[in-house]
Order: sequence, then C-alpha cells, then structure tokens
Amino acid sequence: MLLLVSIGSFMSFLDAPVVSIAFPAIQRSFHEASSVTTAWVLNGYFLAFAACLVVAGKLADRYGRRRMFLGGLGLFVLASIACGAAPSLGVLIAARVVQGAAAAAVVPAGQGLMLAEFPAGERKTAIGALAAFVGLATAASPSIGGGIVEAASWRWIFYVNVFVGVAAIVWGMRLLHADAPDRETTLPDFLGALIQAVAVGFLVLGLLKHHDWGLGDARTLGCFAVFVVALPLFLLRCANHSAPVIDLGLFRDPTVAVANAASLVFAIGFYAVTINSVLFLTLVWHYSVLKTGLALTPGALAGMLAGAPAGKIAERHGPRGVAIAGGAIAAAGLVMLIAMTGSVPHYVTGWLPGGIVYTAGAVIALTALIGAAVTSVAPERFALASGVNAAIRQVGGAIGVAAVIGLVGTPTASTVLGRTHAAFVVAAVAVGLAAVVVALLRMPAIATDPVVGAVERGT
Repeated sequence: MLLLVSIGSFMSFLDAPVVSIAFPAIQRSFHEASSVTTAWVLNGYFLAFAACLVVAGKLADRYGRRRMFLGGLGLFVLASIACGAAPSLGVLIAARVVQGAAAAAVVPAGQGLMLAEFPAGERKTAIGALAAFVGLATAASPSIGGGIVEAASWRWIFYVNVFVGVAAIVWGMRLLHADAPDRETTLPDFLGALIQAVAVGFLVLGLLKHHDWGLGDARTLGCFAVFVVALPLFLLRCANHSAPVIDLGLFRDPTVAVANAASLVFAIGFYAVTINSVLFLTLVWHYSVLKTGLALTPGALAGMLAGAPAGKIAERHGPRGVAIAGGAIAAAGLVMLIAMTGSVPHYVTGWLPGGIVYTAGAVIALTALIGAAVTSVAPERFALASGVNAAIRQVGGAIGVAAVIGLVGTPTASTVLGRTHAAFVVAAVAVGLAAVVVALLRMPAIATDPVVGAVERGT
C-alpha cells in the first residue's frame, strides 16, 4: 500500500519539476508562442492542482477513496497521452490543466487509503517513509528528465507517465479493497474552488503580462484588481461553507497558521529558482537539456541528505529555528549563485557551491515548514492539513513561475544574464522573507506533535 501510494504521489508532485527541465524544448517546438504563453504549461497544472486538491479529498470521502484514487490515475494517464500527442500549445495547456486536476484526485485519496491501512501508532512512520520515497525521486528527477528529453523528446516525459500509471492502476485494482463511501459527507464547495482559481489565475496573468503590457496598463491593473476582489470573496466562502476549500479552523493553531503562511512565500521562491535555473543554464551558458539536468542533480542530492538531520533537529527542538536557518541558508546560496556566476560557464567554481548551499537550505526549511503545518494537528486531520499545505504551495509555485517568466521575458544576448540574475534576486527575497515570517510571527519553538521526516522533502 505504501509503495503504491508513493508511486501516485511521485507522479503528481514531480511532474512540475520535470516539465521545468523540458521547458526550453517545449518552447522550441511551439516557437511561434511567447515564453509567457508557454508558461501556462506549468501554471495550468499548478492552478488546477491547487484548486482541486482539497475538493477531491472531500469527494474521495463521499464516493470512495479507492474509486477516486484509481479514477484519478486513469485520468492522469489519459491526460499524459494528450500532453505527449498535443499538436498545438493550446491543446498541451488544456491537457496539463486536466492532468493537474487528476493529480489532485490521486494525492488525498491515496493518503487516506494509506493512513487507514496502518494502525494509529504507525501512521507517522508511514508518512515519513512516503516523504523519503518522494525525496529520493526528487533528487533523481533533473537528470532523468534531461535524459529523456535529450534521448527522445519532451513528449516522452509525458508518455513515461502512461507506462507507470497503467502499471499502478492494474496493481491497485488487485491490491485495494473497496472502502465504504460516506454519503453523508457534505459536497465540497465547487464555487469556492472556482473563485480560488480565478483569483490566482488573474494574479498570475498580471505577473506574466506586465512586462508586455506595462505595469500601469489598464489590463495589468485589471488583473490585479480581480485578484484583490476575488481573494476576500474566497475567504468569505471558506468561512461560511460547511465543506470549504480551505478549513480556516486549522489556522487557529499558531503553528499551522505561520507554517502555511511561510510555506506560501517560500514556495514562490522555491519554484522560481526551479524554472530560473533551467533558463539560466540553457540561455546564458547554452547547456543542453541533459547537461542542465545533470548540473542540477548534485544540489538535489545534497537537499535529500539534509532532510533527515533537519527533521531530527525539528523533532527535538521544534521547527521554528530549523525553518529560520533553512530560509537563511537558502537565501545565502542564491546570493552565492548571483555573485559567482557570469556569462562564461564555470560550473565547479561558479554554480556548484551556491547550488548545493541553496538546495540544502531549501530542503531544511521545507522539512520544518511542511512538518509543522501537517503534524501539529490531531492525527485524524493529517490528510486534511497535508492537502491544505500542498494546495498553498502549488499556489506559490504558480506565482513564482509567473514572476520569473514575466521578468525574464524574451531576452536578448545582452540582457539575458541581468534578467536571470534579477529573477534569482526575487527568489532570494522570497525564501529569506519566509524565514522572517517565521521569526516575526513567533511560531512556537516546539510544535504540538512534530514528526521526523513527515514532509515531501524537496517537492
């Protein structure tokens, strides 16, 4: 059961980083489209995942987790086929939105099935093992994604999902027992999910297009105005609906509230670095996709190794200090990247030190933040808290990618270094600000119930 759910989580959470590696190749295939338009290949997935994650979890409780898990995997496979065969960028973006919604069905249903299978005393261990598996996969994803794109094409990063997904479905049909659906579970707030998607979608559109339209243009200001109006409407729906997209009651716990706020800010920087690293290595240093993936792998491995010690320290001393230290280290790593890299490639002396420091710090911070957000609630609310935190991080991911693509735009040879460095500055501010949020809002020094490794390390 643990391995099956791990495979589903791996496919869902790792899809965005792998597509980031393939971003330059996708852009070349649809060269008539701007980078701003191509960015929706990533952001469409983020937005659908975030909007549907908690909703899908409630539907799984109502109609059956086995049915939702297998159905989500099936839809993910079909969407992956559509992505790989997409004849146009519009079709690819539409298929990615469906893929994000399918991933949102897989994750909470799978966690619910897994937690129900384990005795209460072993659930924390199961969550930690799930996190370790996803962390290992994260470390391998840059080189694997680069290798697939280089050996075949970007389309095969989607086709690979088909083989893995079909195998998981066949195995799941044999392994999973039918669970009793709870028909009395209140239907989730579909309108609230739509309002959330509209709010974040218009914010992302404004960030992506402000470079083309101008920051003071009526269209840019209109996008930001929609966000400003829609966000309070969404929170109002959450406060008054019986089955809200986000249970605001979770945020009465100061640890959960601060950890989620910092997770949002940190995710903006984290995903900004993911896409900007690919842009820098391919556009400034002219690395191939495979070489880019290999260049990012040492940092990912360093992050994986940093996760376990960070979890143990957070367990003994609380997540606050670990989160602050991780954010500060990650910001320092980005400052090193900016200071030590130029237009001439120097990987060992230029990129590698800052890349390792950044990724180790990022995983340390995420270990503390996600662990605090998820495991500070009662055990029976682990899945709910995990879904809320994952959705918040997906929103941060969409904002981070939009900020980078909007800032970098379509650079010339003379501007590409400055623009990618500026994007790293934005990311450094975000990850550093996450540490400041934790420090200023005084997240309790010791979480209510911290768990070693109970996070999706590096995702």
